[in-house]
Amino acid sequence: MAFFNVVLPIFLVILSGYVLQRQRPMDTRILSSLLMYLFVPALTFGAILNNPLSRGDFGLLTTFAVALTILSWLLAALGSRVLKLDPRASAALTTGSLLMNTVNYGGSVALFAWGEAGFRTAIVFSAIHYVFAGPLAIYASARGTRDARESLHALLRQPLLYATASALVLRLLGWEASDLPGIIMKPVDLLGQANIPVALVLLGMHLAGMRLKAQDFSALALLGLVRLVIPPLVLWPVLAWIGADGVMRDVLLAQAAMPVAVTAVAFTSEFDARPDLVGASVITTTLASLVTVTILLELLGAA
Repeated sequence: MAFFNVVLPIFLVILSGYVLQRQRPMDTRILSSLLMYLFVPALTFGAILNNPLSRGDFGLLTTFAVALTILSWLLAALGSRVLKLDPRASAALTTGSLLMNTVNYGGSVALFAWGEAGFRTAIVFSAIHYVFAGPLAIYASARGTRDARESLHALLRQPLLYATASALVLRLLGWEASDLPGIIMKPVDLLGQANIPVALVLLGMHLAGMRLKAQDFSALALLGLVRLVIPPLVLWPVLAWIGADGVMRDVLLAQAAMPVAVTAVAFTSEFDARPDLVGASVITTTLASLVTVTILLELLGAA
């Protein structure tokens, strides 16, 4: 079952961070900086170089990634205006909408439902989507506490931007991970592997000090719709229009319905853009996804 194989292990790691912070309180900004400046850039660089892509598949996945990113941004902007959120809460909503858990959760769903072919498609899509959503999420997080110029400067200082650009250039030149010396890729892979456990522990640490205001429950409910329900419904006809069918279509729809990623907590923590609200959204959307993802899989005939 997905609960025992995917969700429960995630929650056990989150619980370890929660207990640690309750017993030995510490400054979470240290872990946030490690994620932002080391682990996330390494994971993105390695993911792009380690996934072979045909030109046709690359174009299709890129088109869908762009459509999903634009839709996520627009839905978050509209929702923030409807709820009249303050800048920090609006930044949290936007970051949570942009960043979804397509790596451990989405990849596992694809593997269980469609086998190795589905899993490979999910991982490749995750890397491509992150190319567009990652920098926007950084900008959105910084925008919650800084003006547009300062937010742009903050984005330009992020290693993720340069890790992504350099990996894409190498792929366009025909290079893959195996073409680079081990002295480069081995450290990159090791740093990338640290991303998921550190991000989960950080989430638990934030939850230990979480204090939600009454109006946050409306934001959490909205984020659940924006992240789990609306994207697959809106983008289903888009996939038909761009020619995606079969396993490719089903996997992409499933990825569009994934809960908020723990990486969003690191981004909002770095810029003090309501990481407590984003942390709560990770928990609530992950729990709600047990229902929404199951329904989607049944509609796709994969259940």
